[in-house]
Amino acid sequence: MTFVGKILVIVILVFALFFLALTTVVFTTTENWKDKATDNAKKIAELNTDVTNANSAAAARTKDLADAKKQHADEVAKLKVQLNDLTTARNATQVELDKFRTELETSLETMKTSLAASEASATEANNLRALLAAVQKQANEFKDQQRQLNDDIFELRRQLQDATNRSRNLQERVASLNQVIQANNLTAAVGTGPGAGAGAGPGDPRSASTGLPDTLQAKITRVNARNDEVEFDAGSDDGVSVGSRLQVFRLTPRPEYLGQIEVLSVDPDHAVARVVNGGTRNGKRIQEGDDVAPKIRPRG
Repeated sequence: MTFVGKILVIVILVFALFFLALTTVVFTTTENWKDKATDNAKKIAELNTDVTNANSAAAARTKDLADAKKQHADEVAKLKVQLNDLTTARNATQVELDKFRTELETSLETMKTSLAASEASATEANNLRALLAAVQKQANEFKDQQRQLNDDIFELRRQLQDATNRSRNLQERVASLNQVIQANNLTAAVGTGPGAGAGAGPGDPRSASTGLPDTLQAKITRVNARNDEVEFDAGSDDGVSVGSRLQVFRLTPRPEYLGQIEVLSVDPDHAVARVVNGGTRNGKRIQEGDDVAPKIRPRG
């Protein structure tokens, strides 16, 4: 054997030993891949279950979030309506405050004049003291009278409410009688209010002397959420005053009588009113754009 052959034999022997060692290492460190795959499949199934549960929980949270957003939007809308109502009340209070401030300033000027005059004459000052005592006494008497008047006003309001309820019941009865008369082809017709005449249909409201221009026409511009308070685009410049009563009706898509309103506060170009008796005719809702007038004219 040559030297080169010996070297090759040695090299082959070395490689044989190396591969033997490698095979031993692989054999000792090998794993059962089938069991490993089974375990991994179980873990994947568990993870998929967790993902499904997480997706269900996320969907539930998404629905809760949508409900919460809707509830929040509803609350915001209610708060906006309340804010509008409070703004209207604040404006009315501000008008009264300005009036009281003007009266107070006038009283202060009068007091300053009186004090200047009292400094010029001691006798006149004594007379003023006596006059002040008399005025205070009269003021106390006025307060007592005011309390009595407030009690009388409360009683009159109660009587007015009773009379209004009786009047409404009578109007409903008259309307029913009109329907009976018309159903029997009779020529006479009974009106449902002061000033009603021929041509008035059953239940057709007729306003009494309101002190308002007959040509007054206005539109509803705002209605609160409870549908018991409205604003319309006519004010003191048009002859409207606190306590005025007007009729609300709708012309399209067909003529409808909605009810009566009473003015609570007035500005030059608009007014705030409440629905009389706390509701509209047959529960119908007043809408923006409905018509307002002092009375409903008889139909021809």
